[in-house]
Amino acid sequence: MIQMTVTQMLCCNLPVDVHAGLGLSETHLLLHSNTAAELYDLTLAPPQMAFAFTCLQSLPPVLQGPFLFRAEGTSIEICSMAGAVEQTLVLSEVSV
Repeated sequence: MIQMTVTQMLCCNLPVDVHAGLGLSETHLLLHSNTAAELYDLTLAPPQMAFAFTCLQSLPPVLQGPFLFRAEGTSIEICSMAGAVEQTLVLSEVSV
C-alpha cells in the first residue's frame, strides 16, 4: 500500500518481491515487481489504474515524461499512458 495523502491510499495487486520499485511523474505512478507492473492515473480522484502489464525482462519499466519505456525481448517499447505502443526500438547485438 502506498499512502498518497493523509486521507487517500492506493492498493495494488502486485506480488511483493525484492525487485519491486516505483516511478513517479506529475500525473502518473508506476508500480512494478519482478513479474508485473501497474500504471495509475493520479489526475483522477481517487487515482485509478490506467493499465497493467507483465514484466518478462530483468529490466524494470521506466516512466519518463508522458511515456513508459519497457523491454520486450530484443526491443524497447515506448508506450503511451494508456498502454498503446507508440514506437518500438529494435536492439541488435554489437560486436567489438
